[in-house]
Amino acid sequence: MEIQLKYIHIILITLGIISFTKSAQAMQQYYFECNGCTNSQMQLKAAGKWIAGWRADAHVFNEEEKVYKKYRVYKQIMGQGEETWTNISASMTTPNQQILTAFENLVDSKRIALEAVKDVILIINSDGTFDVRNKNNYIQEKKYNETQAAQVVRSKAKEGEDDFPPGCTAPAIPSTADTSLLPIYYLTSAFGKAELFNDINNNFNQRSIGNWPKFFHDNKLFAEALAASDIPVAAQAGQLLRVFGKSADNIQVGTPDGGTMSVSLNFSNEKAVITEAFDGNCNEIPLSTPETLIIFKFSQNNSVGQLEGWLGGMGISINGSYRGLVCRVRALTCSTLPSGSIKCTRSCAVYFSTLQ
Repeated sequence: MEIQLKYIHIILITLGIISFTKSAQAMQQYYFECNGCTNSQMQLKAAGKWIAGWRADAHVFNEEEKVYKKYRVYKQIMGQGEETWTNISASMTTPNQQILTAFENLVDSKRIALEAVKDVILIINSDGTFDVRNKNNYIQEKKYNETQAAQVVRSKAKEGEDDFPPGCTAPAIPSTADTSLLPIYYLTSAFGKAELFNDINNNFNQRSIGNWPKFFHDNKLFAEALAASDIPVAAQAGQLLRVFGKSADNIQVGTPDGGTMSVSLNFSNEKAVITEAFDGNCNEIPLSTPETLIIFKFSQNNSVGQLEGWLGGMGISINGSYRGLVCRVRALTCSTLPSGSIKCTRSCAVYFSTLQ
């Protein structure tokens, strides 16, 4: 009987250990982003969550300072009798080494990638191929070439000619070029956005700009590190750190008409998001209905029709004409009528007849 009781006692202890282990494994995990935070602010962030149980782990990430801290969070009943309240406290504990290493590698890779993206512009050629150029060199070269071309025109024109500033004279697009390579196509077409995403992403991968392959690889490592630590919400932590679904912001893309686009890559739906767009004449293409007077000028007929179609899709009426082939610089003036509707009028800013 004594032996049986002894075995029962051992079994109960074993069951208790198993129960405790399962309880520890099942402990809730919370994830917080606290960029630029001090140590005390990170601790307050961990303690600021009303946890469901009496004990939980809180993982706090400061991506800006590359700091990851883990806290054990406790919920306690304080006071006595009727004067009781619930207090949540957080004490720092040893961080998970896998998470720490993967997090630090990830932050380093993101910084390298974003620094590299800042300095380059992807040029879409008229045949649809891409070139990667230094952004400043490309802009200076564009301004120089167009200044030289403008001087030839100016020498034949009357004084006071209304010319475009350097860098804002659109080159003529070859007739063989595909108009789907211009900014408005990418703005209007879901297929174009997916195509642009793939083109940019593939070019970065092929050229290893910004160590892009390592950037993606470390995203995978980070998720695996979280999963290997028995943390069930790896995707939640990744999203919080702006890893999964995070867009690479402000990639500059040049188009065959001399225009530019600021593009973000949305990895969650594999689409390019255009946050700003200009045609080759430095006309900013409105992404929503304009609310103030706006004048567009066109040195070539590259994007006139596309822009008019884009504005028409916003419900803006367009009337008037550019007077056929006698017009050298076309203009489109858009203003708000007393009724609140917007109307754009075609006109000619510079005639060929001014040339001697």
